[in-house]
Amino acid sequence: MAVTLEDVALQAGVSHTTVSLVLHNDKKISGKTRERVLAAIEQMNYHPNYNARSLAKGKTSTIAIMASFFSSFFAMDIIKGIEDEAVKTEYDLNQYSTRGDKERELKQVKSILYGRRADGIIILSLQPEPETLKEFKDADMPVVIIERSIDGLSSVRTDNVKGAYMAAEHLIKAGRKNIGIIHGHLDCYDCINAKERHFGFAKAMNDYGIRHDENNSAGTGYEFDDGVIACREMFERGARPDAVFCAAGDTVALGFMKEARHLGIKVPGDIAVVGYDDILASSMVSPSITTIRQPIIKMGREALSIILRTINNEIKEPITTTFEPELIVRESA
Repeated sequence: MAVTLEDVALQAGVSHTTVSLVLHNDKKISGKTRERVLAAIEQMNYHPNYNARSLAKGKTSTIAIMASFFSSFFAMDIIKGIEDEAVKTEYDLNQYSTRGDKERELKQVKSILYGRRADGIIILSLQPEPETLKEFKDADMPVVIIERSIDGLSSVRTDNVKGAYMAAEHLIKAGRKNIGIIHGHLDCYDCINAKERHFGFAKAMNDYGIRHDENNSAGTGYEFDDGVIACREMFERGARPDAVFCAAGDTVALGFMKEARHLGIKVPGDIAVVGYDDILASSMVSPSITTIRQPIIKMGREALSIILRTINNEIKEPITTTFEPELIVRESA
């Protein structure tokens, strides 16, 4: 049977109000009384009923984080940034994985909103469906979305067009003439990042008068094996790029380089490689990966800061924070 606040009060010989004041660190309680109450709490292994408290206060002291998956290096660094900021507050974090299923996404959103499981939601690398956006609006729930810009929602992102332009420009200035691109899928509802990076790459090629051979392009996912497959398929169909921009990210670049080595293709001698994100592994492999850095941990910190300021009514209207990308030159290009 669960120990109640009243049980602690009886054990300590005080009122239940006094126990509550001790739990809230109220300075009006004397040192001796505080010690007696804390001793009773420890002896009885009492844990406050936060669900009941949240109903009473109208808040849960919890922030929900929603993503397709949390296993990528990018997602893990975002979470680190969020946690770095959350540890300074009273807020806990709950993660919700949609597993790429739009129906599951909407069910989870409704569960969070109407089950009052969180005071705000951070959405990572998802483009919510119109129906989901309506649920947010109707429930008046603070939302911050990372890696997207959506009217009516606060967001944290990096300038993808500029970052991709910088990647292509670096390869062009290095003397590469037959430059390929491995991008995320461009034909889906939530492919905004892939489209922006593809646009930035194409703009740089056009500005410098470099013809892009579509045979050197590959649309893919964002995992290591996707890079392996993209490299294999590109060379099997006769493509011979002297450089490739892995706009789908450094994890894909790692897979591409592994398969290139298996095929006897030297990086950067035969083909230069530029990635995107600057995950930790990019600097640890050989050759180390030239990449476009997103300040991923800072993006996580900023997302939580915005959501908390919105909850506290310090932010009245949606805001967007856009970080500048940075070219990090290493061995692969």
